[in-house]
Amino acid sequence: MLSQNQLKQLFNDKQANHLQLSSGTFLFDRVPEFGAAEQITYPLMGVTVNPTVIDGNIITSNFLFSFLDLVHQDNRNMDEVMSDMQQVALDIFAQLFNDLQINYNCTLNEGFTLEPVQSAYDDDVSGWSFQMGIVQHYDRSSCSLPSSGANAGLVTIVDQDGNVLTTLNPNSTYTVTVLQTIIDTITANTSTIIDPLT
Repeated sequence: MLSQNQLKQLFNDKQANHLQLSSGTFLFDRVPEFGAAEQITYPLMGVTVNPTVIDGNIITSNFLFSFLDLVHQDNRNMDEVMSDMQQVALDIFAQLFNDLQINYNCTLNEGFTLEPVQSAYDDDVSGWSFQMGIVQHYDRSSCSLPSSGANAGLVTIVDQDGNVLTTLNPNSTYTVTVLQTIIDTITANTSTIIDPLT
C-alpha cells in the first residue's frame, strides 16, 4: 500500500517532469488556500488532501488536484490559460491513472469531473481542478510500522546454499513447491540414475 508520502512524491514527480508545469510550484497542502504560507511561481499544481475512507480492507485516499495559472487583469489571456490548464490536468490525470493502476495495483474511477476555476484566490488565477480517489487494499491484520519488541522487519528467503531467493515484507506470503518425487526417492533410500542430456 502506498503511503501518503509516497503518493505525494509520485504527484511531485509528475509535476517536475511535465514540460508546462516544471517551472512552476508544486504544493501539497491540507488547506485549499494556496499561497497563504509561501510564494508561488505559476503555473501551479496544487494537491489538497481530502478525507480518507476506510471500508473493511479497502482504503480510499481522496485528493483535490488544481492546475492554475495567472490571468492578465483585462482577462485577454483567459481562454489560453483555461485551454492550457485543461490539457495539463488531462495529462496529469492520464499519467497518474496509468501509473497507479499498472505499477502500484491501485484502482481509480475512470470517470471524473473537471471543474473550471476562474479568478480564484488572491493571485487572480484560473484553471481546472478534479477530485481523485485512489483505492488500495488495506491489510488491517498488521501494522506497517514496527512496534517495540516485535520483529516487523523484512524477511529474507534463502535456499540451502545461502542464495537469496526473495525478500518479503512482514505478513507477506511465499509459496514453496515441494518436489514429491525427490522426497519419495530420498525416503525410499534408493538410487536413481538419470541419463545426462546431450
